[in-house]
Amino acid sequence: MPFEQELATLTSRLRREGRLVAQTVYECGECGERYLGERRCPDCGSFLRRLGLGGHCAECEHPLLVAELLAEEER
Repeated sequence: MPFEQELATLTSRLRREGRLVAQTVYECGECGERYLGERRCPDCGSFLRRLGLGGHCAECEHPLLVAELLAEEER
C-alpha cells in the first residue's frame, strides 16, 4: 500500500477514535514553534497551522511529522 494511502487510512481511523487532534503536529505562524495536539500557541496565543500526523521525537521530545521520520529512514 502506498505511503499516502496508508496515511489516509490512519488519519481516518484516528478521526473515528477521536484521537486525530492528539496525533497532529501544528505550527505557529508567529513564533515558529511546533506543538503536538495543541491548536493554539500557548506562548503568543495565535491559532496554529496544521502540518500533519506525527509524534514526539524519542530523543528530544520535539514534534516531528510522520513524513519527516520516513524521509530520514530513506537516507
